[in-house]
Amino acid sequence: MNAIVYARVSELLGPHGLSSLVASKGLDEFIFRLTSNSFYAHLRGKDLRDPLVFEKSLFAGIIAEAEDLSRYSRGLREATEYYLLPYRAKNLALLAASKASGLGWEEVSNLLLPDPFLSGGFYEALYSLGLKGIIGYLEEGVLKGASEALSAFKVWKDPTVIEGVIVRLGYEKRAAYFSSLRSAGGGRLYGAILAEVDVMNILTVYKGKVMGSPVEVINANLIRAGRLYPARLARALELASPEEVIRYFRETEYGALLEGLRVSSEVGLEVGARLNKLLYRDLQEALLDYSDPLLPLVYLKLREIEAEAVRKIYHFKRLGLEESKLEELIF
Repeated sequence: MNAIVYARVSELLGPHGLSSLVASKGLDEFIFRLTSNSFYAHLRGKDLRDPLVFEKSLFAGIIAEAEDLSRYSRGLREATEYYLLPYRAKNLALLAASKASGLGWEEVSNLLLPDPFLSGGFYEALYSLGLKGIIGYLEEGVLKGASEALSAFKVWKDPTVIEGVIVRLGYEKRAAYFSSLRSAGGGRLYGAILAEVDVMNILTVYKGKVMGSPVEVINANLIRAGRLYPARLARALELASPEEVIRYFRETEYGALLEGLRVSSEVGLEVGARLNKLLYRDLQEALLDYSDPLLPLVYLKLREIEAEAVRKIYHFKRLGLEESKLEELIF
């Protein structure tokens, strides 16, 4: 199994490949260079000028590869399903929020990512149950705690609150699962999962303060996991301004990610890029442990980090944005 992973690692874009995409002249050249790589060949023939098509196809490719790798052992298949849980949670969140907004199935179905671990027709059948039915199904154990989403929606009348609660439950359940596997290996992967959760929470608090959101709304979207939860996040919620939030988190283990940043619309992009750069290096080192039973998932995390960088480059090219800072916003 791990020999198959090592063979695929050589096909990763890496910093050089990403720099080549950054240097491409316009969207057409970007698409040509990207789809010349075997990992992105599945994008050929699609309408990649449509951002929804591009993003869905980009991450659908990773999900398909995850399914392929999971076939090699029963234990890995279970771990892969949990690793992909945030994707499923985003699908479930989309269903619930769309139902709350009164959208029809046809409007929603094209936005869903593929889910190889669920039977065909599952999401359509779930959508037919209505909002209470969807939440009830999740509360039964799939994502226990989902009833909080319905309670929050009744108070705030905002479907995005439903999305936030359900998505965070997916990340929480994934973190709990991989915490239970630490004794069997996968320590670097678990560390990456926790770091991702912590940074998401930092940015949730920061963005909430920028927007002037009520503390209750910000708290509803915080992932109940990670090294900063609960004490340091509770303290951050008490702060009055985004400037204070940045200063406060600079004193944590994530201070280097926030160094030199001021309040701006690019904080999320810059912090995310800095985190991905650190994780990419760390997970590359983790690949040296041939005995790690979760090595395929370490590799998949590297693929996700690259895909996120590809997504950023795509949008810069599509919108014709100033590219002088693009190298800084990828890893």
